[in-house]
Amino acid sequence: SYGEVYRATAPSGESVIFKLVPLRARKGPGSKSHTAIKDAVNEVRLLERMCEVPGLVEYRGGAILIGKVPATLVSEWHAYKQTSRTAEAKNPAHKSSYPATQLWLALEMSDAGEDLSHYRPPDAPNAFSWETYLSVQRIWDIFWQVVGILARAETHAEFEHRDLHFGNICIKDTRDQPDVENLDLVPNKDPTPFKLDNTGLQVTIIDYTLARAKVMEDQALFTDLSQDKDLILARDQTYRYMEEVVGLGGWREFRPETNVMWLQQLVKKLLDKTTKLSKDAWYTEGDDITVTRKMRQILENVEGMIRSEEWEKWKVRFSSSIANIFVFHSRNMFLAAAPYFQSRFSSSPWILTHFQSGIISVSTVTNLGSMLLLTKLQKNASYPKRIVASLILNIICFTLLALSTALFRDVSADGYFAFLMVMVFTASLATGLCQNGVFAFVTGFGVGEYTQAIMTGQAVAGVLPCIAQIVSVLSVSSQDDEEGAGQESPKSASAYFLTATAVSALALVAFMYLARQHRGNSAAKGALESVEGVEEEEQAERKVVGMLTLFKKLRWLALGVFFCFAVTMVFPVFTQEILSVRSPETSSRLFQPASFIPLALLLWNAGDLAGRLATLIPNLALVHYPRTVFLISILRIAFIPLYLLCNIRGRGAIIASDSFYLFVVQFLFGITNGYLGSTCMIGASEWVEVEEREAAGGFMVLMLVGGLTVGSLLSFLAAMA
Repeated sequence: SYGEVYRATAPSGESVIFKLVPLRARKGPGSKSHTAIKDAVNEVRLLERMCEVPGLVEYRGGAILIGKVPATLVSEWHAYKQTSRTAEAKNPAHKSSYPATQLWLALEMSDAGEDLSHYRPPDAPNAFSWETYLSVQRIWDIFWQVVGILARAETHAEFEHRDLHFGNICIKDTRDQPDVENLDLVPNKDPTPFKLDNTGLQVTIIDYTLARAKVMEDQALFTDLSQDKDLILARDQTYRYMEEVVGLGGWREFRPETNVMWLQQLVKKLLDKTTKLSKDAWYTEGDDITVTRKMRQILENVEGMIRSEEWEKWKVRFSSSIANIFVFHSRNMFLAAAPYFQSRFSSSPWILTHFQSGIISVSTVTNLGSMLLLTKLQKNASYPKRIVASLILNIICFTLLALSTALFRDVSADGYFAFLMVMVFTASLATGLCQNGVFAFVTGFGVGEYTQAIMTGQAVAGVLPCIAQIVSVLSVSSQDDEEGAGQESPKSASAYFLTATAVSALALVAFMYLARQHRGNSAAKGALESVEGVEEEEQAERKVVGMLTLFKKLRWLALGVFFCFAVTMVFPVFTQEILSVRSPETSSRLFQPASFIPLALLLWNAGDLAGRLATLIPNLALVHYPRTVFLISILRIAFIPLYLLCNIRGRGAIIASDSFYLFVVQFLFGITNGYLGSTCMIGASEWVEVEEREAAGGFMVLMLVGGLTVGSLLSFLAAMA
């Protein structure tokens, strides 16, 4: 809430603080301004909840008042106005400021001293402002006290301040003569650990206007800043960084990273304000580094570590995205290579009709089987090892496929079909390993944007093979095309499969880089040390969560992702069968089957990518409405009749328009898949306990693959349409 703050002396002689908050009226004067009663109630509840935490402002009590501001307070307001500071509230003496029936919330709190933006050390010379006189010892005490206060508050009630600028940190001197000038120089000794009470300063954090805290087991109080974009844009970049962190789950969720962001800003500004001490103050005889200098070095290192956190997050997002690009890249490579496989199976009508459904069925059944097994093996799981093994398998698989375009040219359709199914089985086994590993590995961090990065990587994996296939087809000369080596050319297929090998190799390098960079990082140590072997005691401590328990907690999201991908699996079959409505004799090569099929896949996957990116927009987030997500996933069945309106196998289209097929059917179908699938996967970590997140990630992948499997088996019906 926003109001005027007054310092007063209680009858006991103790200094206390009163905050006077004007409340918003239901109608008439004051109905369009001031603090809403609901927000005022939330502030009181936060004060009551957090006053038990040492270092947070002590709440004494509150009352509701009505009427004009007393003359004594008006006089104090004018006296304050005459200082160099500016009063933000309206002049309470003006009749236009507040009506005679104005309601007020009066809050009494302990006097925590001066806020940091106006604090002046008592021993500072008149010629110096506080900005040029803060010593290293003072900022050391201030910073580490704030760290301790926030740590206790997070443990007590999942507290985030979200507005921890200098004005909300109060300082009180508890010594008459702080020992600032008597530097504790300890040459030739290890100065750690340092004491935290060097200067007698007492730090108190105040003002919970934007704060978030859990007040009951299932209730959190918070300010929804998504409804106040002007506030975020008007203030410094820390608020915009907070918006990026909380954007996926909303301002309701506990995101302790916001406290770390404010700590980074605090230590940076404190370091900028420290005194430029003389050489004698920094060094002892013989140039031994003093405790004071090491204090500053430690604070500078802390500031650098926090500042680098965004770079660390980017590396996790990048590496997990690249690794997961491979996951769906292999499946989409098989789908987009349909024209080449059609040329290889032209001598067998049955295989020609059913090979696409066969690829999908073998892929999803293998994937499901591997996921069931891997989900059961939680306790001693080494998720990074699973990721690395899957990438190596994928490299071997697509290298063999590339070689087959030159070495197995004379193999019969039946023989090549058997070889292809073995390759599909191998790639699907690798996909199962990678999906389970990546989702469990990243979900364990508890950061929603990491999961969103995975889902985006999957969508990119769908786009790349289509582009590669179109380019490989169009790059063949028209002369080769006339000679039969064009649109289904072994040369283009070979280049196409080698692209998949290169993507997998890139994913392997990126993930190994991530593992090396994070080894020793305590925040992610438990997950990343698995590259070299997770210690036995850490594996023993991993909580094993039953699938029934996870289903009870995630049933709507789990069923949503299951039905979403089950319905989605009709699109590969229809995409292979639907041709352009343009005449093959007169249309450009882009609308010939070998290019038109990848083009249709490209539009679907582009929509899928757009849908996954849409989950970044907070106003479109549905992670807190799982039943709605489930209902929408069921309604996607309506897209199936739309496919029947298109030009299936050249029999003619009821709606004779390539634009209708490509943009209304394919693109929109892709958008709904990307949005719903990402929402379900991202939301999973929001509905389980922290120690259940890894298991929840694996379980949701299992439900996703289950939907793919059921959809692939039903795709045989679509193939007969």
